Amino acid sequence: MNDRDIKPSEHAPGSQPAHEIRDANLRVIALCALALAVALVVIQPLLIAMFDRLKSNAQGDSPSRSPLAVGEQPLPPLLQSQPRIDLRILRQKEDQLLESYGWVDPQRDVVRIPIRRAMDLIVERGLPPTKPQPVAPTEKQGPTP
Repeated sequence: MNDRDIKPSEHAPGSQPAHEIRDANLRVIALCALALAVALVVIQPLLIAMFDRLKSNAQGDSPSRSPLAVGEQPLPPLLQSQPRIDLRILRQKEDQLLESYGWVDPQRDVVRIPIRRAMDLIVERGLPPTKPQPVAPTEKQGPTP
């Protein structure tokens, strides 16, 4: 005879049965179910009232249309159809600016010279003198040992 063949009432005295010997507490189960039902009854109308109020507030505060959106559709995005060609054209324009003379600001007599000429002038004349920057005073430290 093995352990599976033993019925619950046939356990040896002093040994523990392998199953629950008490029933569940019906009073606790009933109280939990009642509390859940009361919570549902109280919470459901509160949620409905809250959502109705939020809905009415949202309808009353509808934003006005942007003045930019009056009757016109926005322009489509300006995408580059040929980015490599666009980059080559940009670099050509930049090179042309770096390698040519031109006015930057005619009122102030500011001109643009080619970059190679500017480097030659720096080598010949040197950099212009700069005004010395004032040194911020540092906190006096105690005597050093």
